[in-house]
Amino acid sequence: MKLVHPEINFHIQLPEGELVAFVIENPKAFYRYSRELYEQANGSDGAFVLSEDGEVLKLNKLLSFLPDPFAIDINQRQILNKVYSMLQEEIVTGKEQERFFTINQQLLQLIDNASSSFPFPLCCDDIADISVLFKAMNVALYQEEGLSFVEQLIDYIKISSQLLSRRVFVFHHMQDYVETDHWEHLEKVASHTKTTLVFLEKSTNSWYNNYHGKYIIDKDLCEVF
Repeated sequence: MKLVHPEINFHIQLPEGELVAFVIENPKAFYRYSRELYEQANGSDGAFVLSEDGEVLKLNKLLSFLPDPFAIDINQRQILNKVYSMLQEEIVTGKEQERFFTINQQLLQLIDNASSSFPFPLCCDDIADISVLFKAMNVALYQEEGLSFVEQLIDYIKISSQLLSRRVFVFHHMQDYVETDHWEHLEKVASHTKTTLVFLEKSTNSWYNNYHGKYIIDKDLCEVF
């Protein structure tokens, strides 16, 4: 798989299970390309193209862009929607179907009993969309408190790759949050989940040797790879 842009000469190769550095030292270019890729990852049009074996892929379906370290959320809307969809299918069409029907009838009976002394007549529908209950009960993925940045990142990668079929993760200006002995953990999770982790940075530093693929646009917009 690779990521290309018509105004950038090099093609960013995205080998499965590896870490890639995409460094843009020119401030204007860093902002421009970062914003464009971020917006494309969220469904907007743009010039970046994700492809594999000559086939153009849907970038916003396979690539996740995290704009800052505080945006790591295993309970973001897309993930929760998938969790709710899987739970609903299991309950409505699986072995819990009869129990759900019983609970639905009990809720209707509860409302009917409670409204018996109400001064005005009431009506209600049964629960057609059980995800309403999930939201009311704050059903969410559990995450331990006090996790390090990399531990949160690993949880996010595992969950997003499995539930949302994400294959590429772009982390915007985050390498400084990774502790020295945690790069190996990121390599292992990339290998285990068969994903590619791209660190989009504005400069190189001591972590640069941790990357398998290295692509640079320098301050003069010259390309090094």
